[in-house]
Amino acid sequence: MNKLTLLLSILACAACGSTTQTTTDAPTMIQRGAALYGEECAHCHGDGGQGTDRGPRVVGEGALPYAPRADSQRDINFRTALDVFTWVKRTMPGEDPGSLTDEEYLAIMAFALDANGVKLSAPLDAATAEAIVLHASP
Repeated sequence: MNKLTLLLSILACAACGSTTQTTTDAPTMIQRGAALYGEECAHCHGDGGQGTDRGPRVVGEGALPYAPRADSQRDINFRTALDVFTWVKRTMPGEDPGSLTDEEYLAIMAFALDANGVKLSAPLDAATAEAIVLHASP
């Protein structure tokens, strides 16, 4: 799958809430992100990230376009995974934006990337997220 697809998951997943925990490896981070997504994100973005009437698709082709769609709340372009992280942290969950820790948002993003075929060899962090380019600059 393309890098665009993998990051759209991240955006929707940030609507989660949980306790803080130190992540020591990528599989543990992905597993934690899966639990957070299921508990807090799936009700708006669908169990499989397919989107619902409450939230856009976060997995699959066309899920995370560079520019916001006309009917989107998004106000930035998504060039890298870090762009997605920054927007999600500021706007998700919709009922309580910014309520998760950075580690929780990153865990959800790691799960989303994995769900879209991106295999992480180490836990996701800001530097890694910045290196994941979804769209080349126009």
